[in-house]
Amino acid sequence: MLQFLVKRTIGLVCIVLGVTFITFILGYMALGDPIKEMMGNRFDAHTWRMLRHGYGFDLPWYEQYFQFLTRLTHFDLGTSFHPQQRSVWDILKDGVPVSVELVQPRGSNAGV
Repeated sequence: MLQFLVKRTIGLVCIVLGVTFITFILGYMALGDPIKEMMGNRFDAHTWRMLRHGYGFDLPWYEQYFQFLTRLTHFDLGTSFHPQQRSVWDILKDGVPVSVELVQPRGSNAGV
């Protein structure tokens, strides 16, 4: 029984790492620059460099991924770019109850 649980736990860790890595790489390789998008018409090279450093975009991809995993283990999903300066947890807190309500069956013919 213990061997089964250990195998399942190792498999779960590998799957979580694989999913987070694929998600991170897709975001990393996405076209566009989120800092330029956030700055809009008020683009300034000095401010752009400061924001890139502040968000850690000037680091190599593997350091960014390690920081992503570290923050994820502390349940820190960061700050959203759109809407600007809003915590990702706040966005999920507002949206998840609506999604859960949509998937719950209603009435007696829910299985039909």
